[in-house]
Amino acid sequence: MPIVRPLAFDYQDDANTWDIQDEYLFCDNYLVAPVLTDATSREVYLPEGTWRELATGTVRTAPASGLRLTLSVPVDSIPVFVRE
Repeated sequence: MPIVRPLAFDYQDDANTWDIQDEYLFCDNYLVAPVLTDATSREVYLPEGTWRELATGTVRTAPASGLRLTLSVPVDSIPVFVRE
């Protein structure tokens, strides 16, 4: 199993993950969504499950259809979510 892999690798049945190019899974429990532009917000897709944002401790539960979030983020931050 690769240490870094696309979301579709683990969530093959979730068609929402098939085209996501700017998020990845690291090891078994981390979803990483790097900030790639100077924008002050970042859309993040969380596949089904319970996810805790590493920086804030905020817990979100994504239904089977997944969860799309828009986060306020500075360019020097990296949103990371931990699968609970």
